[in-house]
Amino acid sequence: MKRGGFCNYSANLKKTDIEPLVIGVIKQIMNDERFVEGVKSSIGIHVDADKIVEEIKNYEAKLKEVQLNKNRLETELDTLPIDAKYRDRKIKDMTVRIDSMYDVIAEIEEKIDDARYRKQVIEEKSLTFENIFQILVHFSKIYDKINDEDRKELLAELIKEIHIYPEGENEYPLKSIKFAFPILLDGKEINEIFLNKSPSVETLVCLKRK
Repeated sequence: MKRGGFCNYSANLKKTDIEPLVIGVIKQIMNDERFVEGVKSSIGIHVDADKIVEEIKNYEAKLKEVQLNKNRLETELDTLPIDAKYRDRKIKDMTVRIDSMYDVIAEIEEKIDDARYRKQVIEEKSLTFENIFQILVHFSKIYDKINDEDRKELLAELIKEIHIYPEGENEYPLKSIKFAFPILLDGKEINEIFLNKSPSVETLVCLKRK
């Protein structure tokens, strides 16, 4: 795997011995509706860009307001009569106000750019999470049809770390799997499952928060 990792790896335990166990776990947990809903719920949280869209709209409305006020003041400055009372003082005052408005405009534009960037990141992450979810849902069909190299790539996309027991400590060597995506369960985000003696849903003895 490129991104996944094996911890406490025994010299007598090959990666080919572990991978079938990992595959078995993934296939089992995808039959657990609670787990599936946990992944789906987490996707919804991480890809919700509605608040940022509203934030951008508010910034744009404020920007438009400041620009209108600036344009109005500039027009007033340009059309100020030569014989206007306190003309020089008014010009100075309006110039200061216009300069201040330019500062505000630059600040708002920077906030808009930042919000748009955050929105883009969320949208890109949305594709990633959605892809992961679709892979998990159809994992059995996908995994059984692809070649060994693609299987390694697939597991690297789904799994961040794999921990195993020291040799001889447990008859079932797989200790835990840390996924490369969050899972929302009972209002908390977790990304690691711990196992006992066999790769079945009933053996998930602990769920660890991110």
